[in-house]
Amino acid sequence: MNGKIQFVAFYTKTIYFPPFKRKINILMQQVDGPCLLIAIFNALVLKGKISVESGLYPTSSVIDIIQSVNPNLYMLQDLINGYYVNPSFTSCNEFTDYPKFLDDLDIKMVHAIVPPKDLSNYSTISKYDYDTFQFKIVELESEDPNSSELKSLLPWNSRLKKQLTSTGIESIESLMKHGDVRIFFRKQHFACIYKYFDDVYSLITCKGKGLSSCCWHSLPNENGEFKYYDENFNLTIRKPWTEKSAAKSSKNRTHDKNNSTSNANAEQNDCNIS
Repeated sequence: MNGKIQFVAFYTKTIYFPPFKRKINILMQQVDGPCLLIAIFNALVLKGKISVESGLYPTSSVIDIIQSVNPNLYMLQDLINGYYVNPSFTSCNEFTDYPKFLDDLDIKMVHAIVPPKDLSNYSTISKYDYDTFQFKIVELESEDPNSSELKSLLPWNSRLKKQLTSTGIESIESLMKHGDVRIFFRKQHFACIYKYFDDVYSLITCKGKGLSSCCWHSLPNENGEFKYYDENFNLTIRKPWTEKSAAKSSKNRTHDKNNSTSNANAEQNDCNIS
């Protein structure tokens, strides 16, 4: 990037945040790519380390605000084009080459690609990270597609497509304490998550129309399904991409609020978290 910061502007969204007992402004994602930068910014907002007025912020201003927490941060401008991390299968909070800038900001990151301990070859799989496992699969396929070692690894490789397991989600929920803020990585997307009492919620930052009636969603289950919540962490039937007109027509439908689950796919949700 030759030191130049690509121009991308970010809108804010105003929501009520019960832990602070006041409204806050969070950053929204308008284009693909800068989700980690947005997640960092919003994590700092939820930690109470920064606050901003409602408005439109260029990338340079977003980076300046983040650097107000730690002036010694560098290369944040590169996050505008995305960022690659390599989850370790050992636990939900381990990554190979963990980003130093997150440590410098005291922000922890988690993932849900954790094999269950009752897996027959758990001791073998848990030693890999995502990249080395993929390299191993390619190596075995090129050497002997019928090898017993390859066959033993393929079931786990198939499960990697969703990049989560119920064990991984449970590990995150157990690791986090009430009031904890972390960044959740899945499918090249970074989301800001928050534990409110006993449940973990993911902050919705995609450019949907849910407004204050849809601010959070649950962590996905193993089928990639979510439940959605308003700014007070109450279950809602609204979805982040719901247009106002669609919401009006939905009044004629019958909904079970206790089973308000949806498969949020990329066509509906530009956060790409399905």
